[in-house]
Amino acid sequence: MNDTTLKDRTIFIILIGLIVMTACAIFIVIFYMFFSGSLPWNKTPTAQTADQVWLRIQNQQKMVVGVSADYRPFAFIGPGFSLQGYDLALIQEVGKRLNIPVELHNMAFDGLFNALTLGQIDVAIAAISVTPEREALNDFSNVYYVGDDALLSKSDANLQVASPNDLVNYRVGVQKGSVYEDWMRDTLITPGLMAPQNLLTYDSADQALQALVNLNPAIDLYLLDFQPAQAAIMQQPVIVVAHGLHPQRYAIAIPQGAVTLQGMINQTLTEMQNDGTLAALARQYLNVENPPPLPTPAPTPAPTQLPPTPVGCLDGMKFVQDLTFPDSNMISPPQVQPGSAIQKGWRILNTGTCIWDNTYVLTYVGSAPPNAPVGGNPVAVQGQVAPGQSYDIYANIMAPAQPGRYQSFWNLRNGKGVHFGDRIWAGFDVVAQATPTSGPPAPTINSFRVDRTQIVEGQCISLNWQFSGQGITFSRIFRNGRVLLFDLPFIGSANDCPPGTGQMEYRLNLDSNQAGSTFASQIVTIYPAVQPTVPPPPTPEQPPVVYYFYTDSNEILAGECVNISWAFGGSGALGAQIYRNGDSIASNLDGSGTIQDCPAEPGQTEYLLTVASMFSGSAQSTIYIQVLIPIEPPIIQPREGDDNPTEEIMPTAIINPVDDDSN
Repeated sequence: MNDTTLKDRTIFIILIGLIVMTACAIFIVIFYMFFSGSLPWNKTPTAQTADQVWLRIQNQQKMVVGVSADYRPFAFIGPGFSLQGYDLALIQEVGKRLNIPVELHNMAFDGLFNALTLGQIDVAIAAISVTPEREALNDFSNVYYVGDDALLSKSDANLQVASPNDLVNYRVGVQKGSVYEDWMRDTLITPGLMAPQNLLTYDSADQALQALVNLNPAIDLYLLDFQPAQAAIMQQPVIVVAHGLHPQRYAIAIPQGAVTLQGMINQTLTEMQNDGTLAALARQYLNVENPPPLPTPAPTPAPTQLPPTPVGCLDGMKFVQDLTFPDSNMISPPQVQPGSAIQKGWRILNTGTCIWDNTYVLTYVGSAPPNAPVGGNPVAVQGQVAPGQSYDIYANIMAPAQPGRYQSFWNLRNGKGVHFGDRIWAGFDVVAQATPTSGPPAPTINSFRVDRTQIVEGQCISLNWQFSGQGITFSRIFRNGRVLLFDLPFIGSANDCPPGTGQMEYRLNLDSNQAGSTFASQIVTIYPAVQPTVPPPPTPEQPPVVYYFYTDSNEILAGECVNISWAFGGSGALGAQIYRNGDSIASNLDGSGTIQDCPAEPGQTEYLLTVASMFSGSAQSTIYIQVLIPIEPPIIQPREGDDNPTEEIMPTAIINPVDDDSN
């Protein structure tokens, strides 16, 4: 073999080797692409690699679940003031099978999705319907229940509805943020079939139901899920006039990208479906003997690139602690007297990315038992609260006259009228007046009032009081902990012009050397000394917004009057009205103004402001005041040590000078 032949053969062997190595490399690349989905050097962060939710659950040894307990029978406050319902039983069973404790947080429904994004909760379950809009922002478990809808009317209304087009001439109520609100807008309002003012939205299911059954109803029909409609029939004079207009698929909402958690929950739901647990829960809580078949679960999609950070800020709020009237999670609520004033305080935390200002308002949203008279006026945030900061806020609540255990629920609401964050509450036991015993009676505060609970900096208030008792050694009124008045007469009044802004607590204290002490307090909110300005008109076709709605007093005597102030805006706002206990007292309102009203009936009075729009639905706000029956002046008892026991005590008081910087 000559040198040329050997050289050619060597080159041939080298070429064969290169071809084999190239073929192997190509095979490896193709294999990797088919079975892993991407090349390692081109791989971007995916949902699979970004699932930190399951890791957080494992580290904390608990799964934090957001619910909205105002939608019986899926979630509600049951006997013993505990969270109950189909959704809660289902998620508790999921946690049990995963061997993970479940921590339930009762929250505003509108804020559940923000709470998922912010990491405040791990999952949300609240009869949440799966929609394309929601799937674009969150992931979902497999569907665990297929629900029907229902249309309620008053039982004596005699309304006929056979198709969606039959709704166009009626006033229809829906819960704000629900799929039914979106469906009504997309199906009837956007195409121009229904006037926008005929769609009214409500913050809670209870409020919508009450609007339907009032003596002068604000709506003709209420569209909701079928099971809550069945529960409403048991409590109110309503009937189902139609159903099946817009069926729903319920699933557990999960943060986007939490595919490990999603897989664990889906596997557990499949087990619960196969062993009959889902059907048993439906029979127990939904009164459904044969639940509709569930859709076949879709294959788990391939990991997708995580979505970009949402534009704009997100609202979030977390309860930190009770400041006044702690109730130990309703295990041992404080005792209060019938008709007494309660100033409930909470410390809350801004867990979102938005700055709170005075457009953020704490509002009353419901009660347990339902429809109990434990509401209160909205309270605006003072100053600014940055993300990560805590804030102390107080609300005035009047205890009902009927003895019993009560819960008053409140949510924070942003300037667009959207509620968010933890649902906080005031819990208390109203106890009957104690039977008099032998010995000196304890000091009794018959009345302690301020004429206005909201003022502008530089304005003054009037304090009014009436008390009785023997052996009273000290009678004093404190302003934010400092003595303002002392040696008070049994019946009297005094004016005060509090300095600064924020919240002032006025506390009446009575001390007796024979029968103990008692106190009552009122909180006054002082706004900066600028005229409230209505924000500029929004861009076209923005929904109506109530900027503020309040009264100058939350407690008056029968025969007295109250001033009601409001401001609202939005595209094409029209048809604004104010109702008192369901009866219209003012209509065709301007964008802002004040009227006077003199309610005659004693008890709790509800004022409701509704604003309709020719473009996009409606807005509303509610405030409450107490109308008291005048109390007969008590028999004046002589003070200890008085030389002339028959001398009349004049309604005057000694005013203690207080520094302007006392707040």
